[in-house]
Amino acid sequence: MPAETLPAVGINKEAFDEFLASRDEPDWLKKHRESAWAEFESLGMPSMSDEEWMRTDIRLFKLNRYALPLPGEAAAAEPHALLADGVDLGGRTASVNSHSVREELADDLAAKGVLFG
Repeated sequence: MPAETLPAVGINKEAFDEFLASRDEPDWLKKHRESAWAEFESLGMPSMSDEEWMRTDIRLFKLNRYALPLPGEAAAAEPHALLADGVDLGGRTASVNSHSVREELADDLAAKGVLFG
């Protein structure tokens, strides 16, 4: 894959804003995410002088190699549900990279008013 077609990596404010915009979530959840992001930005990386981290080598942890999930990535990558093999399920959900890719509920349960999510 040529370098110009590779997706940008790293987690920054622009990527976070795109992530929020790509999701259909209630305002209260978006506010919690924004609050968590603000806290994340204010903290900075741990150092060897921090008591909780002084025995943890974080030099190999490269935050810029991680990226937030893209909306289209999930549908093609739904994992096989190993625990569902041979089991009669009333419903199930599946998510990939924090995006919902499957939501199922048996018709007979739905007819009885069961809600599942």
